[in-house]
Amino acid sequence: MAARIYAIAFVLASGFFGLLSDLPPAAARILQGIAQTTTLQTQTSKSKPIALTLQQPIARELKGGETHSYVVSLKAGQFFQAIAEQQGIDLVILLYSPSGKLIARSDSPNGRLGLEVMSVIAESDGSYRLEISSLDGKAAAGKYVLKVEELRVAGNLDKKYVVAERAFMEAALLNEKQTRENRQQALARFLEAVLVFKEQGKIYWENLANELIGRIYSDFGQYQKAIDYHQQSLAIFKQIGDLSGEGRTLNNIGLVYDSLGQYPKALEYYQQALAIRKEVGDRSGEGGTLNNIGGVYRNLGQYPKALEYYQQALAIRKEVGDRSGEGTTLNNIGAVYDSLGQYPKALEYYQQALAIRKEVGDRSGEGRTLNNIGLVYDNLGQYPKALEYYQQALAIIKQVGDRSGEGRTLNNIGLVYDNLGQYPKALEYYQQALAIIKQVGDRSGEGRTLNNIGLVY
Repeated sequence: MAARIYAIAFVLASGFFGLLSDLPPAAARILQGIAQTTTLQTQTSKSKPIALTLQQPIARELKGGETHSYVVSLKAGQFFQAIAEQQGIDLVILLYSPSGKLIARSDSPNGRLGLEVMSVIAESDGSYRLEISSLDGKAAAGKYVLKVEELRVAGNLDKKYVVAERAFMEAALLNEKQTRENRQQALARFLEAVLVFKEQGKIYWENLANELIGRIYSDFGQYQKAIDYHQQSLAIFKQIGDLSGEGRTLNNIGLVYDSLGQYPKALEYYQQALAIRKEVGDRSGEGGTLNNIGGVYRNLGQYPKALEYYQQALAIRKEVGDRSGEGTTLNNIGAVYDSLGQYPKALEYYQQALAIRKEVGDRSGEGRTLNNIGLVYDNLGQYPKALEYYQQALAIIKQVGDRSGEGRTLNNIGLVYDNLGQYPKALEYYQQALAIIKQVGDRSGEGRTLNNIGLVY
């Protein structure tokens, strides 16, 4: 049987929040009852900019299509830092020089919750403009709290920190481009930034970087490195009592063991994550973990149980408006029906998933769903159509640097040529697949491909 690719949700975008220890005491107070000391305001993009004052928090409501503008007077050599706590909306912060030039952009990959930070050392005297908006022009209204945490003469540590913050934000942008080359560059910048965050006790940003580093290593098939970084985060979350972060990291460790085919261990971590996510009310995270538990049961061949968990996940993802997650779970339900031999139903779910993944720009997911559609046609004996989808999948999977997915799709192409009796070509693809599968440490996939090679002979 072909080595199927089933997309597994990495839910890093749902809940990087609640870490207080890296912030100055005043910044921590933003997250500890700031609502009692601020007045909720609204502003359209045409409203007069609001002057920012040190240690004076401002609570606002913002929706997609709106921009909130602020101004702050800085002298050359001053260190300025503003922190925004996101409360249900994903923000991007832009900072402009007195001449109107864009000098910095901050958009942490932490979804609609958690912190955004903007730090700069002024190069000249004047009035600097800070703008806050959402990249999603249709985003529902959410709230945020903005506070200027630092406004003073810059020191050497501040200069080092600003460089690290810029490297982190550049890495986040590169990582979104989903090509192997860009993600390698992102990894290098994250690694550069995390050292400074650790040195300066910036625990929130250190943990966020650790999780993103762990995800990239996992996607690159370097699973032990991924586990090492996730375990570092888990230890800190436990130390500071951040249950939300603990649940998210337990889920991510489960994902790594899932990728390694160590399903009982994956299930152990997922169940711990699920309990915590329910406890803290993280509905988006709960949906992601339910999806992943469904994946374990699917891999174990327990299809009714898999569908039970997937349907729970799908309901939550629709409820919270998680389109990307909805696409992932629809794909996975399709995979169950594929395994059950219910091919029309499998195609129905795969096509729904493919449409959503194209809509949200999930290139990696798009490649995996294309692979799965190819697998259905393969099982139906429609080999030209299977090859057509596999080749589309392979091009995307190579582009995004998904080595594990590349190995599995190469294996599946080999299987088509095997079924067509074109054995030399089948062996060519199997051997390519085997080299990659060994490289990423996929022992289960290695066994399947070796079995396929053996059947050719």
